[in-house]
Amino acid sequence: MLAIEISESCEKLVYEQKLQQKGWAAVVANLESIASEFRARSSSVHQIYSEFLDSRTRYIELLDRFKQMLPLLAKVPVLPCLLTRQLVSKERLPESRASLLDWISAQDSKNTLQDMVKQCIEAVEQFDESHLTEITSEVNHVLESLKNTNMKEIKGLDDRLDGLQQLLHLVQTLRQSQADMAQGFEKNQTRAQTIGDTSVLPDLCASHQKQLMMLMKNHSHLR
Repeated sequence: MLAIEISESCEKLVYEQKLQQKGWAAVVANLESIASEFRARSSSVHQIYSEFLDSRTRYIELLDRFKQMLPLLAKVPVLPCLLTRQLVSKERLPESRASLLDWISAQDSKNTLQDMVKQCIEAVEQFDESHLTEITSEVNHVLESLKNTNMKEIKGLDDRLDGLQQLLHLVQTLRQSQADMAQGFEKNQTRAQTIGDTSVLPDLCASHQKQLMMLMKNHSHLR
């Protein structure tokens, strides 16, 4: 029966709308959890960065002095117990000429100590107070956005679902009405066959015409 097919289709569509609402509620709940973790991590980053800035000048001075110590490290002979055949062979140096700088450099073949010092200096100079100000501004912007209820709620969604539920109730009422009238047709047909009196047919036909018009009207509403 078409009324049943339409009704079941409507029920399925409304059910899918409710699932979407539950899905969005889960997204918002997950967002709240992430926001809480983000606040904690941003606070930790701010504290660590602030502590770094307090010591930044001292780090720069230390690295500047360290550059002056590189020539000294190149003059200091390495302790024999630290030497390996691999180091001496790689550097092509006799054990007596291997310096502490050679030994340190051999620990990482891809980066020299000079390169590491240079990278540290560039990093310390790059991360200044302006970076902390920029990070703080971005964090505050994100946190303010999380307070925006318009982002978390889909306006009118609850009203839409209420309206759909009312429409679904109307569909179910029309479906029942169609089923009742269909049963009425079957009863009248059985009654006419049982009585065998043709004089009742005009009244039955007139009644059937009214019911057919009602069936058509209900079907239009359902569609």
